[in-house]
Amino acid sequence: MKKSVILFIVLFFHSFGFAQIDLFEPDTTESQCSYSSLNVGTASQGISFGNSIRWDGIRFNFSDCGVEEVNGINITLWKPGNHSDSHVKGIAFGLFPTAGSMQGISLGIAANITENNIRGINLGGLALVSGGNAEGINLGGLAVVSQKNMRGINIGGLAVVSQKDLYGINIGSLASVSQGKQYGLNLGGLALVSQNDMSGINLAGLAVVSQKDLNGINLSGLAAVAQGDMLGINIGGGVVVSQKELTGLNLASLAVVSQGEMKGINAGGIALVSQKNMYGFNLAGLAAVSQEDIKGLNIGGLAIVSQGSINGFNITALVVYGDKSITGINVAGFKTETNEFNWLNVTACWTKINVMRGVSISAYNNLSHAQQGLAIGILNITENLDGVQIGLINIAKNNPGLTKILPFLNIHFD
Repeated sequence: MKKSVILFIVLFFHSFGFAQIDLFEPDTTESQCSYSSLNVGTASQGISFGNSIRWDGIRFNFSDCGVEEVNGINITLWKPGNHSDSHVKGIAFGLFPTAGSMQGISLGIAANITENNIRGINLGGLALVSGGNAEGINLGGLAVVSQKNMRGINIGGLAVVSQKDLYGINIGSLASVSQGKQYGLNLGGLALVSQNDMSGINLAGLAVVSQKDLNGINLSGLAAVAQGDMLGINIGGGVVVSQKELTGLNLASLAVVSQGEMKGINAGGIALVSQKNMYGFNLAGLAAVSQEDIKGLNIGGLAIVSQGSINGFNITALVVYGDKSITGINVAGFKTETNEFNWLNVTACWTKINVMRGVSISAYNNLSHAQQGLAIGILNITENLDGVQIGLINIAKNNPGLTKILPFLNIHFD
């Protein structure tokens, strides 16, 4: 499922992630700029009408070409010609305000484009695109796109896309995507995607995906996925998946899955699955499964299964299985099976334990190698009894003669 989500996001937003590249390809055609203008004021200050190359004040032009610097208010009607070295500081307004860099307030009716950095309050009716860093309040009717870092309040009608880091409040009604880190309040109507770490409050209607660590409050309608560690409050409408450690409050309507350790409050509507240790409060609608140890308060609707040891308070409707040992209070509706058991076992039907130390209450107690303590059931069997058996039939193979098999009560103390 995780790979499908990532593939969908990559294909769908490929155009956003790289659409801006063509905008900044060098213009190989020779551009001849006319610098004619009607100026009111000094040589480079006041009010200018036309393509003045440098101006401080108020400047009106149909389309900029070869402009070097404007400080003040720059109003243009059409997209420019050669603009790679231009710098606009102050207020830029027009259909396509475009410059090498902008600083201040820039408003584009259709689009707002800089080849390098853009800083301040920046608005593009359709898109806001920066070939460098975008810093400040950045708003795009469809998208906000930066080829470098994006910092501040970044809102795109469809998407917010950064080819490097994304910091601040980042909102895309469809998606927020970064090829670098993503920090802050990150909201995506469909998805949040980071090819690096993601930290903060991360909310997405479909998926939150990080190719490295995912830290903070992570909420998604379908899946929260990290290829690194996941730390914090992690809630997925379908699944929560970490390829490394999963720590915190981890909730999913279907499954919580970790390839590393799982620690904290872990709840999966169907399953909890960890390839390493599972610690804390572990609740699964069907099964809690670990390839190593399970420790804490462990509740599985049908089963609790560990390839290692199980320690704590274990409750399930059917089966508790610990390949190495079970220690604590164990309650199972059908069967408990392990190599070594310590403390209290209450299993309705069948208990299969190699070495039991403590109390085991079950209809059938098969304590094959040794029993140290008390066994209560209908049929109790052990090779070596060091304690008491209470049941309809009690078999202690280390007792002499007829006392090996006794009704109601059998006793042997070493």
